[in-house]
Amino acid sequence: VLGGGRDGRVCLAFTEQGTVCALKSSNAEGTSQRRDALQRECDMWRLCYPELPAPHVVTLNARLLLAMPYLMPYSPETAALVSGDLRRMLTDTVRQLAAKGVLHKDVRLANTGFCVDTRGQSRAILFDFAEVDVNVDPAEAEAAMLQELAADLASAPSVAGCL
Repeated sequence: VLGGGRDGRVCLAFTEQGTVCALKSSNAEGTSQRRDALQRECDMWRLCYPELPAPHVVTLNARLLLAMPYLMPYSPETAALVSGDLRRMLTDTVRQLAAKGVLHKDVRLANTGFCVDTRGQSRAILFDFAEVDVNVDPAEAEAAMLQELAADLASAPSVAGCL
Protein backbone atom coordinates (compact mmCIF):
# COMPACT_ATOMS: atom_id res chain seq x y z
CA VAL A 1 0.00 0.00 0.00
CA LEU A 2 1.43 3.35 -1.09
CA GLY A 3 -1.13 5.40 0.79
CA GLY A 4 -4.75 6.00 1.43
CA GLY A 5 -7.30 8.24 2.94
CA ARG A 6 -10.98 9.01 3.17
CA ASP A 7 -11.61 8.30 -0.52
CA GLY A 8 -9.62 5.09 -1.06
CA ARG A 9 -6.28 3.32 -1.03
CA VAL A 10 -3.46 3.25 -3.55
CA CYS A 11 -1.27 0.20 -4.07
CA LEU A 12 1.83 -0.41 -6.16
CA ALA A 13 1.27 -2.89 -8.99
CA PHE A 14 2.73 -4.18 -12.23
CA THR A 15 1.03 -4.66 -15.57
CA GLU A 16 1.29 -7.95 -17.44
CA GLN A 17 4.00 -6.24 -19.52
CA GLY A 18 5.99 -5.46 -16.35
CA THR A 19 5.25 -1.72 -16.22
CA VAL A 20 5.01 -0.25 -12.74
CA CYS A 21 1.68 1.41 -12.04
CA ALA A 22 -0.53 2.47 -9.14
CA LEU A 23 -3.98 1.05 -8.48
CA LYS A 24 -6.48 3.19 -6.59
CA SER A 25 -9.63 1.83 -5.00
CA SER A 26 -12.66 3.92 -4.11
CA ASN A 27 -14.52 3.95 -0.81
CA ALA A 28 -17.70 5.28 -2.45
CA GLU A 29 -20.88 3.37 -1.58
CA GLY A 30 -22.25 1.11 -4.32
CA THR A 31 -20.75 -0.10 -7.57
CA SER A 32 -22.05 2.72 -9.76
CA GLN A 33 -20.81 5.36 -7.30
CA ARG A 34 -17.37 3.72 -7.17
CA ARG A 35 -17.24 3.57 -10.97
CA ASP A 36 -18.31 7.23 -11.21
CA ALA A 37 -15.72 8.35 -8.62
CA LEU A 38 -12.91 6.47 -10.34
CA GLN A 39 -13.98 7.61 -13.81
CA ARG A 40 -14.09 11.24 -12.64
CA GLU A 41 -10.56 10.92 -11.30
CA CYS A 42 -9.49 9.26 -14.56
CA ASP A 43 -11.02 12.13 -16.55
CA MET A 44 -9.23 14.70 -14.38
CA TRP A 45 -5.86 12.99 -14.95
CA ARG A 46 -6.47 13.09 -18.70
CA LEU A 47 -7.49 16.75 -18.62
CA CYS A 48 -4.61 17.86 -16.41
CA TYR A 49 -1.82 15.66 -17.73
CA PRO A 50 -2.52 14.63 -21.34
CA GLU A 51 1.20 14.06 -21.86
CA LEU A 52 1.31 11.26 -19.25
CA PRO A 53 0.19 7.71 -19.89
CA ALA A 54 -3.60 7.70 -19.69
CA PRO A 55 -5.16 6.11 -16.61
CA HIS A 56 -8.17 3.85 -16.94
CA VAL A 57 -10.75 2.08 -14.80
CA VAL A 58 -10.16 -1.68 -14.55
CA THR A 59 -11.81 -4.62 -12.81
CA LEU A 60 -9.51 -6.91 -10.86
CA ASN A 61 -10.86 -9.73 -8.70
CA ALA A 62 -14.34 -8.21 -9.02
CA ARG A 63 -13.10 -4.81 -7.70
CA LEU A 64 -13.18 -1.57 -9.63
CA LEU A 65 -9.81 0.18 -9.58
CA LEU A 66 -8.16 3.14 -11.25
CA ALA A 67 -4.92 2.08 -12.97
CA MET A 68 -2.69 5.14 -13.26
CA PRO A 69 0.95 5.97 -13.85
CA TYR A 70 3.23 5.39 -10.89
CA LEU A 71 4.92 8.56 -9.72
CA MET A 72 7.74 8.75 -7.24
CA PRO A 73 5.82 10.00 -4.18
CA TYR A 74 7.00 13.06 -2.29
CA SER A 75 9.14 12.59 0.79
CA PRO A 76 12.02 14.76 2.03
CA GLU A 77 14.35 12.05 0.72
CA THR A 78 12.81 11.87 -2.75
CA ALA A 79 12.61 15.66 -2.97
CA ALA A 80 16.38 15.77 -2.46
CA LEU A 81 16.81 13.41 -5.43
CA VAL A 82 14.71 15.53 -7.79
CA SER A 83 16.70 17.87 -9.97
CA GLY A 84 15.23 21.33 -9.80
CA ASP A 85 13.59 23.70 -7.42
CA LEU A 86 10.66 22.03 -5.65
CA ARG A 87 8.71 25.26 -5.08
CA ARG A 88 9.08 26.24 -8.76
CA MET A 89 8.02 22.79 -9.96
CA LEU A 90 4.94 22.83 -7.73
CA THR A 91 4.06 26.40 -8.75
CA ASP A 92 4.37 25.44 -12.42
CA THR A 93 2.02 22.50 -11.87
CA VAL A 94 -0.53 24.66 -10.03
CA ARG A 95 -0.44 27.19 -12.86
CA GLN A 96 -0.88 24.43 -15.46
CA LEU A 97 -3.99 23.12 -13.69
CA ALA A 98 -5.39 26.62 -13.11
CA ALA A 99 -4.97 27.52 -16.79
CA LYS A 100 -7.28 24.58 -17.56
CA GLY A 101 -9.87 25.89 -15.09
CA VAL A 102 -9.11 23.18 -12.52
CA LEU A 103 -9.19 23.95 -8.80
CA HIS A 104 -7.54 21.08 -6.90
CA LYS A 105 -8.84 21.40 -3.34
CA ASP A 106 -6.14 19.30 -1.64
CA VAL A 107 -2.86 20.83 -2.78
CA ARG A 108 -0.18 19.49 -0.48
CA LEU A 109 3.09 17.64 -0.57
CA ALA A 110 1.38 14.37 0.38
CA ASN A 111 -0.49 14.56 -2.96
CA THR A 112 2.64 15.21 -4.99
CA GLY A 113 4.66 12.83 -7.09
CA PHE A 114 7.56 13.27 -9.47
CA CYS A 115 8.30 12.11 -12.97
CA VAL A 116 10.70 12.98 -15.75
CA ASP A 117 9.13 14.77 -18.71
CA THR A 118 9.92 14.24 -22.39
CA ARG A 119 12.77 16.80 -22.16
CA GLY A 120 14.43 14.86 -19.33
CA GLN A 121 13.40 17.44 -16.72
CA SER A 122 12.07 16.54 -13.27
CA ARG A 123 8.46 17.50 -12.89
CA ALA A 124 6.03 17.67 -9.96
CA ILE A 125 2.56 16.20 -10.48
CA LEU A 126 -0.41 16.76 -8.18
CA PHE A 127 -2.60 13.70 -7.83
CA ASP A 128 -5.65 12.65 -5.80
CA PHE A 129 -8.39 14.39 -7.73
CA ALA A 130 -11.13 13.37 -5.28
CA GLU A 131 -11.78 17.03 -4.44
CA VAL A 132 -11.69 19.29 -7.49
CA ASP A 133 -13.81 21.90 -9.18
CA VAL A 134 -13.68 22.47 -12.93
CA ASN A 135 -14.51 25.47 -15.09
CA VAL A 136 -13.16 27.77 -12.39
CA ASP A 137 -11.77 31.19 -13.27
CA PRO A 138 -8.04 30.48 -13.83
CA ALA A 139 -6.89 33.44 -11.71
CA GLU A 140 -9.10 32.38 -8.80
CA ALA A 141 -8.03 28.74 -9.09
CA GLU A 142 -4.34 29.71 -9.17
CA ALA A 143 -4.64 32.03 -6.17
CA ALA A 144 -6.48 29.43 -4.07
CA MET A 145 -4.08 26.60 -4.91
CA LEU A 146 -0.96 28.74 -4.39
CA GLN A 147 -2.29 29.81 -1.00
CA GLU A 148 -2.89 26.18 -0.01
CA LEU A 149 0.55 25.19 -1.32
CA ALA A 150 2.27 27.99 0.62
CA ALA A 151 0.57 26.90 3.85
CA ASP A 152 1.62 23.28 3.33
CA LEU A 153 5.22 24.20 2.49
CA ALA A 154 5.41 26.45 5.56
CA SER A 155 4.35 23.56 7.78
CA ALA A 156 6.94 21.19 6.26
CA PRO A 157 10.33 22.47 7.50
CA SER A 158 12.02 19.28 6.33
CA VAL A 159 11.79 20.53 2.74
CA ALA A 160 13.58 23.81 3.42
CA GLY A 161 16.73 22.68 1.66
CA CYS A 162 14.76 21.72 -1.47
CA LEU A 163 12.98 25.04 -1.94
